[in-house]
Amino acid sequence: MTGTDAARLRDVFAKPRDRRLPREIGWLYELLAQHRSIDFARDAAARLASAALQEMETAYADAPEGEDKDFIRNLVRYTVERSV
Repeated sequence: MTGTDAARLRDVFAKPRDRRLPREIGWLYELLAQHRSIDFARDAAARLASAALQEMETAYADAPEGEDKDFIRNLVRYTVERSV
């Protein structure tokens, strides 16, 4: 990232959310895409969700199968797989 980009980024984030302009948000999105930050975050989230599901199975191994465990499994998956 260039020094100019870094300064612009600081300026955008210094503003309250409701004062950020659509063109600033568009620029920010393009910057994130250019540096593959979005892909990195999605991949990291998927790895964390997978680890969480594995830990859940260990922690609740003695709990009976049913709607409650299914709900937790589905909630973890939903947070990573949902489309926003």
